[in-house]
Amino acid sequence: MNNNSIWLDGFDKTTCPKLNKDIEVDVLIIGGGITGISTAYHLINKKLKVCLVEKNNIGCGVTSKTTGKLTYLQENIYSKLKTYVGLEKAKLYLESQKEAIKIVTDIIEKENINCDLEKNSSYIFSYKDDNKLEKERKTLLDLNVQLKDSNKLPNNEEVIDSFYVEDTYVFHPLKYVHALKNICLKNNISIYENTKVTS
Repeated sequence: MNNNSIWLDGFDKTTCPKLNKDIEVDVLIIGGGITGISTAYHLINKKLKVCLVEKNNIGCGVTSKTTGKLTYLQENIYSKLKTYVGLEKAKLYLESQKEAIKIVTDIIEKENINCDLEKNSSYIFSYKDDNKLEKERKTLLDLNVQLKDSNKLPNNEEVIDSFYVEDTYVFHPLKYVHALKNICLKNNISIYENTKVTS
Protein backbone atom coordinates (compact mmCIF):
# COMPACT_ATOMS: atom_id res chain seq x y z
CA MET A 1 0.00 0.00 0.00
CA ASN A 2 1.29 3.44 -0.98
CA ASN A 3 1.18 5.88 1.95
CA ASN A 4 2.55 8.82 -0.03
CA SER A 5 0.41 11.84 -0.80
CA ILE A 6 -1.16 11.75 -4.27
CA TRP A 7 -0.42 15.47 -4.53
CA LEU A 8 3.31 14.89 -4.07
CA ASP A 9 3.42 12.07 -6.62
CA GLY A 10 5.39 13.38 -9.57
CA PHE A 11 5.06 16.97 -8.40
CA ASP A 12 8.02 19.03 -9.56
CA LYS A 13 8.67 21.75 -7.01
CA THR A 14 11.40 24.36 -6.86
CA THR A 15 12.90 24.99 -3.46
CA CYS A 16 13.84 28.15 -1.63
CA PRO A 17 17.12 28.66 0.22
CA LYS A 18 17.72 27.87 3.88
CA LEU A 19 17.92 30.84 6.24
CA ASN A 20 21.42 30.87 7.72
CA LYS A 21 21.70 34.37 9.18
CA ASP A 22 19.79 36.73 11.45
CA ILE A 23 17.34 39.05 9.70
CA GLU A 24 14.86 41.68 10.86
CA VAL A 25 11.33 41.77 9.47
CA ASP A 26 7.99 43.38 10.23
CA VAL A 27 6.10 40.09 9.90
CA LEU A 28 7.43 36.57 10.42
CA ILE A 29 5.19 33.74 9.20
CA ILE A 30 6.11 30.34 10.60
CA GLY A 31 4.93 27.48 8.40
CA GLY A 32 4.61 27.22 4.63
CA GLY A 33 1.38 25.31 4.23
CA ILE A 34 -1.74 26.74 2.66
CA THR A 35 -2.40 28.96 5.70
CA GLY A 36 1.11 30.41 5.87
CA ILE A 37 1.51 31.00 2.16
CA SER A 38 -2.00 32.52 1.95
CA THR A 39 -1.10 34.89 4.79
CA ALA A 40 2.03 35.93 2.91
CA TYR A 41 0.03 36.45 -0.30
CA HIS A 42 -2.45 38.73 1.49
CA LEU A 43 0.45 40.85 2.80
CA ILE A 44 1.67 41.72 -0.71
CA ASN A 45 1.69 45.51 -1.24
CA LYS A 46 1.11 46.24 2.46
CA LYS A 47 4.44 48.11 2.79
CA LEU A 48 5.74 45.53 5.26
CA LYS A 49 8.91 43.47 5.22
CA VAL A 50 7.52 39.92 5.29
CA CYS A 51 9.37 36.64 5.74
CA LEU A 52 7.96 33.10 5.67
CA VAL A 53 9.99 30.26 7.19
CA GLU A 54 9.17 26.57 6.65
CA LYS A 55 10.97 23.75 8.51
CA ASN A 56 10.65 21.37 5.53
CA ASN A 57 9.41 22.19 2.01
CA ILE A 58 6.55 24.54 1.13
CA GLY A 59 3.22 22.71 1.13
CA CYS A 60 4.69 19.32 1.97
CA GLY A 61 3.27 18.97 5.50
CA VAL A 62 -0.43 18.85 6.35
CA THR A 63 -1.38 20.64 3.10
CA SER A 64 0.02 17.78 1.02
CA LYS A 65 -2.21 15.33 2.91
CA THR A 66 -5.52 17.14 2.43
CA THR A 67 -8.40 15.86 0.33
CA GLY A 68 -8.13 18.76 -2.10
CA LYS A 69 -11.76 19.70 -1.48
CA LEU A 70 -13.06 23.24 -1.17
CA THR A 71 -16.27 22.47 0.67
CA TYR A 72 -18.36 23.76 3.54
CA LEU A 73 -19.83 20.33 4.35
CA GLN A 74 -17.91 18.73 7.23
CA GLU A 75 -19.55 15.67 8.75
CA ASN A 76 -22.26 16.91 11.15
CA ILE A 77 -20.63 20.19 12.23
CA TYR A 78 -23.72 22.37 11.73
CA SER A 79 -26.09 20.32 13.89
CA LYS A 80 -23.38 20.18 16.57
CA LEU A 81 -22.94 23.96 16.43
CA LYS A 82 -26.71 24.45 16.60
CA THR A 83 -26.87 22.23 19.70
CA TYR A 84 -23.96 23.82 21.55
CA VAL A 85 -23.94 27.49 20.48
CA GLY A 86 -27.15 28.05 18.54
CA LEU A 87 -28.30 28.36 14.93
CA GLU A 88 -26.98 31.92 14.54
CA LYS A 89 -23.40 30.81 15.29
CA ALA A 90 -23.84 27.86 12.93
CA LYS A 91 -24.88 30.37 10.26
CA LEU A 92 -21.77 32.47 10.90
CA TYR A 93 -19.58 29.38 10.56
CA LEU A 94 -21.31 28.44 7.28
CA GLU A 95 -20.78 31.96 5.94
CA SER A 96 -17.09 31.85 6.91
CA GLN A 97 -16.62 28.56 5.03
CA LYS A 98 -18.38 29.87 1.91
CA GLU A 99 -16.32 33.07 2.07
CA ALA A 100 -13.09 31.03 2.32
CA ILE A 101 -14.05 29.10 -0.82
CA LYS A 102 -14.79 32.37 -2.62
CA ILE A 103 -11.44 33.85 -1.57
CA VAL A 104 -9.54 30.86 -2.99
CA THR A 105 -11.52 30.66 -6.24
CA ASP A 106 -11.21 34.45 -6.73
CA ILE A 107 -7.42 34.23 -6.28
CA ILE A 108 -7.23 31.35 -8.76
CA GLU A 109 -9.15 33.41 -11.32
CA LYS A 110 -7.32 36.68 -10.65
CA GLU A 111 -3.85 35.13 -10.78
CA ASN A 112 -4.74 32.64 -13.54
CA ILE A 113 -3.48 29.72 -11.44
CA ASN A 114 -3.52 26.31 -13.09
CA CYS A 115 -4.38 24.05 -10.14
CA ASP A 116 -7.02 21.76 -11.69
CA LEU A 117 -9.92 23.67 -10.09
CA GLU A 118 -13.18 21.94 -10.87
CA LYS A 119 -16.72 22.43 -9.61
CA ASN A 120 -17.73 19.27 -7.81
CA SER A 121 -20.54 18.04 -5.58
CA SER A 122 -19.88 17.32 -1.90
CA TYR A 123 -21.71 14.48 -0.18
CA ILE A 124 -22.57 13.53 3.37
CA PHE A 125 -23.79 9.96 3.72
CA SER A 126 -24.50 7.18 6.16
CA TYR A 127 -24.33 3.38 5.97
CA LYS A 128 -26.63 2.99 8.96
CA ASP A 129 -30.07 4.19 9.86
CA ASP A 130 -29.61 6.83 12.55
CA ASN A 131 -30.88 10.33 13.04
CA LYS A 132 -27.45 12.05 12.96
CA LEU A 133 -27.69 12.61 9.21
CA GLU A 134 -31.30 13.76 9.48
CA LYS A 135 -30.37 16.32 12.16
CA GLU A 136 -27.62 17.67 9.90
CA ARG A 137 -29.99 17.81 6.93
CA LYS A 138 -32.60 19.72 8.94
CA THR A 139 -30.01 22.18 10.27
CA LEU A 140 -28.63 22.85 6.79
CA LEU A 141 -32.14 23.38 5.44
CA ASP A 142 -32.77 25.82 8.32
CA LEU A 143 -29.64 27.61 7.10
CA ASN A 144 -31.11 27.79 3.58
CA VAL A 145 -28.54 25.45 2.04
CA GLN A 146 -29.78 23.92 -1.21
CA LEU A 147 -29.52 20.15 -0.65
CA LYS A 148 -30.20 17.27 -3.00
CA ASP A 149 -31.04 13.81 -1.65
CA SER A 150 -29.63 10.57 -2.98
CA ASN A 151 -29.27 6.94 -1.95
CA LYS A 152 -26.19 6.48 -4.12
CA LEU A 153 -22.75 8.02 -4.14
CA PRO A 154 -21.08 9.24 -7.37
CA ASN A 155 -19.38 5.84 -7.73
CA ASN A 156 -22.88 4.20 -7.64
CA GLU A 157 -22.26 2.75 -4.20
CA GLU A 158 -25.56 2.43 -2.39
CA VAL A 159 -25.93 3.96 1.08
CA ILE A 160 -28.77 4.17 3.58
CA ASP A 161 -29.03 7.92 3.19
CA SER A 162 -27.09 10.80 1.70
CA PHE A 163 -27.42 14.37 0.55
CA TYR A 164 -25.17 16.65 -1.43
CA VAL A 165 -24.52 20.21 -2.52
CA GLU A 166 -23.34 21.32 -5.94
CA ASP A 167 -21.55 24.61 -5.17
CA THR A 168 -18.21 23.18 -4.00
CA TYR A 169 -14.90 22.42 -5.70
CA VAL A 170 -11.85 20.19 -5.87
CA PHE A 171 -8.34 21.39 -6.73
CA HIS A 172 -4.66 20.42 -6.56
CA PRO A 173 -3.54 22.05 -3.29
CA LEU A 174 0.20 21.89 -4.04
CA LYS A 175 -0.14 23.49 -7.47
CA TYR A 176 -2.12 26.26 -5.78
CA VAL A 177 0.33 26.73 -2.89
CA HIS A 178 3.38 26.76 -5.17
CA ALA A 179 1.75 29.28 -7.49
CA LEU A 180 1.15 31.54 -4.47
CA LYS A 181 4.75 30.97 -3.39
CA ASN A 182 6.05 32.15 -6.78
CA ILE A 183 3.75 35.20 -6.71
CA CYS A 184 5.03 36.08 -3.22
CA LEU A 185 8.66 35.72 -4.30
CA LYS A 186 8.06 38.03 -7.29
CA ASN A 187 6.60 40.59 -4.87
CA ASN A 188 9.64 40.70 -2.55
CA ILE A 189 8.37 38.40 0.18
CA SER A 190 11.26 36.35 1.55
CA ILE A 191 10.65 32.60 1.78
CA TYR A 192 13.04 30.13 3.36
CA GLU A 193 12.71 26.34 3.46
CA ASN A 194 14.40 23.65 5.55
CA THR A 195 14.68 26.19 8.36
CA LYS A 196 13.35 25.38 11.81
CA VAL A 197 12.31 28.27 14.04
CA THR A 198 13.40 27.56 17.61
CA SER A 199 12.89 30.92 19.30
